[in-house]
Amino acid sequence: MSDNAQRVALMERILLVLLVIGLFVAVLAIVKPFFTAILFGASLATAGWPLRQALVRHGLGHGTAATLLLLCSLALIGVPILAVAPNCPASAPIRQIG
Repeated sequence: MSDNAQRVALMERILLVLLVIGLFVAVLAIVKPFFTAILFGASLATAGWPLRQALVRHGLGHGTAATLLLLCSLALIGVPILAVAPNCPASAPIRQIG
């Protein structure tokens, strides 16, 4: 292979590496605002996995076990939020726009 062809191949590889790094940085910039929610979902899924396995082992289908766990998770997280939410607007400061 000639010296010129080797340089072109090297430049193509460098460009490819830079594009991959740029793509990785862009993905991180997009995912950054959702990082806390992703970690919360991952921890919830990890904590609920043994319960899901027990439900499936006792005869529930995969979809039924997933639906039951979803509803239980919503109830455990959503009900306390809804119980506190009516009091939140009264304590929040009023901001005027303009």
